[in-house]
Amino acid sequence: MPYFLVDDNFREHPKVLRIPRRQRESVCGTWVLAGNWSAAKLTDGEIPDYIVEELGLSRRNVETLVSVGLWEETEQGYRFHQWAENGQPVREVVEQKREDNRERQRRSRGNRRSEGSVTRDNPVTPPVTHALVTNPRHGDESVSHNPHSTPLHSTPITTPQPPSDEGGEIDPFEPDPPSLLPVQPAPDRTVKRTRGTRVPEPFVITPEMRAWAAEKVPGVDVDQATEQFVDFWRGLGGTRGCKVDWVGTWRNGMRYAADRLSARRAAVVGARPAAVRQFRGFQE
Repeated sequence: MPYFLVDDNFREHPKVLRIPRRQRESVCGTWVLAGNWSAAKLTDGEIPDYIVEELGLSRRNVETLVSVGLWEETEQGYRFHQWAENGQPVREVVEQKREDNRERQRRSRGNRRSEGSVTRDNPVTPPVTHALVTNPRHGDESVSHNPHSTPLHSTPITTPQPPSDEGGEIDPFEPDPPSLLPVQPAPDRTVKRTRGTRVPEPFVITPEMRAWAAEKVPGVDVDQATEQFVDFWRGLGGTRGCKVDWVGTWRNGMRYAADRLSARRAAVVGARPAAVRQFRGFQE
C-alpha cells in the first residue's frame, strides 16, 4: 500500500507558517487526512468535493489551504499543489510496480515447480521389470522383446533348506543354518546410575568404622573429625552435597584428617631450634 509522505521540515515551510497559529493545527490535520485518502485511492492528489464532506473536513480549513497555496481549486474539487514533484505516490508508477511484483512472483513459483519436475536432459522414469513372458502361440516362455532389456536365465534359484533326517543321519559337524540358530537377546547396554543422597541424619559411626579408623588412622580423634566431616557436607548445596557411598566418603575424610594432623606435627617440629632437634634426634 502506498504511503502519504510528510517532509521533516513541513512545519517550517513558508506556506505552513502563513497559516494563523490558532488554526494551524486543525488546517494541517485536514491536509494530512486528505493526503492519506488520495494516496490510498491513487487519485494523484485530486480531492473531489464530495470527499471533503465524506471525511468531515472543515470548509474553513479547506479555504485556508487554498489561500496559502497548499491546495488548488479544480472543477471537481481540489488538488494538492505539486503532488508528484513532492514524491507522493502516482497511480501509473504504483500500478507498474505492482505488476512487476506479480510477474516476479509468477516466475519464482514457476522456478520452484520446475525444480521437482522431470526434464528432457535428465528424465526420471520408474524402474522396469523384465520378466519371463509366456508366448500364447507356442506355449513356451520367452524373454520380452525389449531392446534395452537384459536377457534373463531360466535357471531356478534354490533356497537352502534345513537338513532333514529322511535321507540319512544329520552330520554333527555340519553347522546349523541361520534359520535354526537360537535367537540371542540383545545385550542391555543401558547404564544404570544410582542417585546420590545427602549426608545421613544422624550420621552413625558403626563399630566396623571405628575398627577401621583405629587400624588406618590411629592418631585421629574420630568423633571430632566426624563432626567436622558432617558439618562440611551439610553446608554444601546442590549435587555437590550428594554422595552414593557415604561410608567411603567418610573414610576419605578420616584420611584427610590424618594428613592434616601429620602436617601440623611436621610444622611444630620444624619450628623448634636446630640444637633441640639434633638432641632429640640423638636420643631417638
